[in-house]
Amino acid sequence: MELMAEKSAITFTRSIGEKTEWDGGESVSLYDGFSQKLYEVSQSGEMSAKNNDPLYWYTTTEEETLFAWYPSSETLLTEWTVASDQTIEESYKNSDFLYAYEKMKFRSERKLKFHHGTVKLIINVKGDGDTVLEEDLKDIVFTVSAVTKGSMAEGKLQSAAGVEATVMKPYLLENAREGYAYSFQLLMIPQDMSGKLFFKVALKDGRNFGHTPGNGEGILEGGHQYTYNVGVGKPGLKVTIEKDSVSWDGDDEEVEGTDREYKLIQVALLAILLFGWAGCSQNEEEVPGNVRNGIVLNVTDTGIISNEPSTRTEDTGFVTTFTQGDQIGLFAVKGDAILDEINNMPFTFNGSSWSGKPILYDDRLAGVTFYAYYPYQPEMTGKTDLIGDDFFAPLAAGWELTTEQSDQKAYAKQDLMTSNATALIGENGNYSLSFQLTHRMSLVVVKLPSTRYIFTDAEGVAIPEETPYVAMPVDVAFYLDNVEEGTKISPYYDAKKDEYRLLRKPSSENQIIGHYNDKQCTLDTAEKMKEGKYKRFVVDGGYKEVTHHLQVGDYYYADGSVVSGNEAEPAKDNCIGIVC
Repeated sequence: MELMAEKSAITFTRSIGEKTEWDGGESVSLYDGFSQKLYEVSQSGEMSAKNNDPLYWYTTTEEETLFAWYPSSETLLTEWTVASDQTIEESYKNSDFLYAYEKMKFRSERKLKFHHGTVKLIINVKGDGDTVLEEDLKDIVFTVSAVTKGSMAEGKLQSAAGVEATVMKPYLLENAREGYAYSFQLLMIPQDMSGKLFFKVALKDGRNFGHTPGNGEGILEGGHQYTYNVGVGKPGLKVTIEKDSVSWDGDDEEVEGTDREYKLIQVALLAILLFGWAGCSQNEEEVPGNVRNGIVLNVTDTGIISNEPSTRTEDTGFVTTFTQGDQIGLFAVKGDAILDEINNMPFTFNGSSWSGKPILYDDRLAGVTFYAYYPYQPEMTGKTDLIGDDFFAPLAAGWELTTEQSDQKAYAKQDLMTSNATALIGENGNYSLSFQLTHRMSLVVVKLPSTRYIFTDAEGVAIPEETPYVAMPVDVAFYLDNVEEGTKISPYYDAKKDEYRLLRKPSSENQIIGHYNDKQCTLDTAEKMKEGKYKRFVVDGGYKEVTHHLQVGDYYYADGSVVSGNEAEPAKDNCIGIVC
């Protein structure tokens, strides 16, 4: 695909004063559902594939899904994080990116419209001239509370699930808007702030003000600009939003293709393997016959679901995300024998797609059944069953779990997943395989008690915080059956969800004993847990939030907890300090 980038057709957030021209030399990533390539943009707008390695069209009639983004990256863009502290210009400009996501055919106009992925927020602040004067606003602290991490799905950026809001600091403009004391700019992840504390204003005299948008008023869409005019004074903040300020300055960028014709097999899948290599032709309308022999494989994980008969609808289970370097093994069975050429064949994930030894379809693969498993094992002799219903039954039965599961990679390497028998699907000379891997182990999930303290002043107003203060359990350990004589287990800790994960064989009847804060808890797993299922234990209520008036004389404990100094008889054990 030879492309053109129209000059002066996009707003780049490389500086506070956004520019609308290509400098020349910019690198753009382009992904067609199968391959990711790099293109370089010249100052005149011409785009050329780096290393003379372009993407190609499948046929002149095939509709392709194209995803492009700037700045480029080595791996597929699946998430984006904005800086929480954007007070420095570099942090501000690096928080934005441009992307295009469109379906198009070879003979279409072939233009990609680039959009800003983030939200641009402009805040103008002034005093009411009565209770808050201009001098009162000197050294003002303006903060925004929002999610800073987003995920990309079908060409749309949205706030990542399960991520807590972060205190953000905006960029202070050198020149404030006329009639205002200060003007700030901030780039955010698209999200809905309705009903949530959005931003706060702290004055040097100790007065604090906050703003919570009403229902529907806090919807922030990517590629849009929102201007908030804020008046500070009695009885609080007076906030108006400029309704006509809904798009970024500048125009959308259009990347345009030339008239040269290229054709190469491409399949729009999120996680794929290509078996075989396809050539290209400059003038032919039809794809050569040998090109159609490539086999495309799609690999997905069905996830681990609750071991309980019923569970909450919001509990979606655990799905494995493959990372760079992960390997699967592939088998092909015909009749009562494994084909020699596809006998535990490894394929490696590079961050966006899988690669392995190319295989072209021919008559030998007619009637063949395929099996896949993860993680790849170099030695698989005696670990498959050609007679029974479960091809990988010997592998699962002999699977050994170690007590060391704390490292994410070590944990993943023990999470055995296998597929059922899968047949080739062929249509118009194109062949594909779709594997759904199921987990063969069971999973114990433990949520230990933790407390987030929201500290307030004497008037009950929350004290501004850089990061949340959470008292976490200490001296955490897990054992099989007995603390003194049992086997110690080092589980994987998921910091985002604040949960511990322990893989178990479904046949295991060992009790698990948890130890934390000089306490013990017994996790009742005496009944056999089912493979591919998890059981969650919430100990002592799990996570909770506590509002606490922090003052001199409060007691500070080893586990991070804080107790008021006014307590009649505070506990002496593990008290390690006093607030002063």
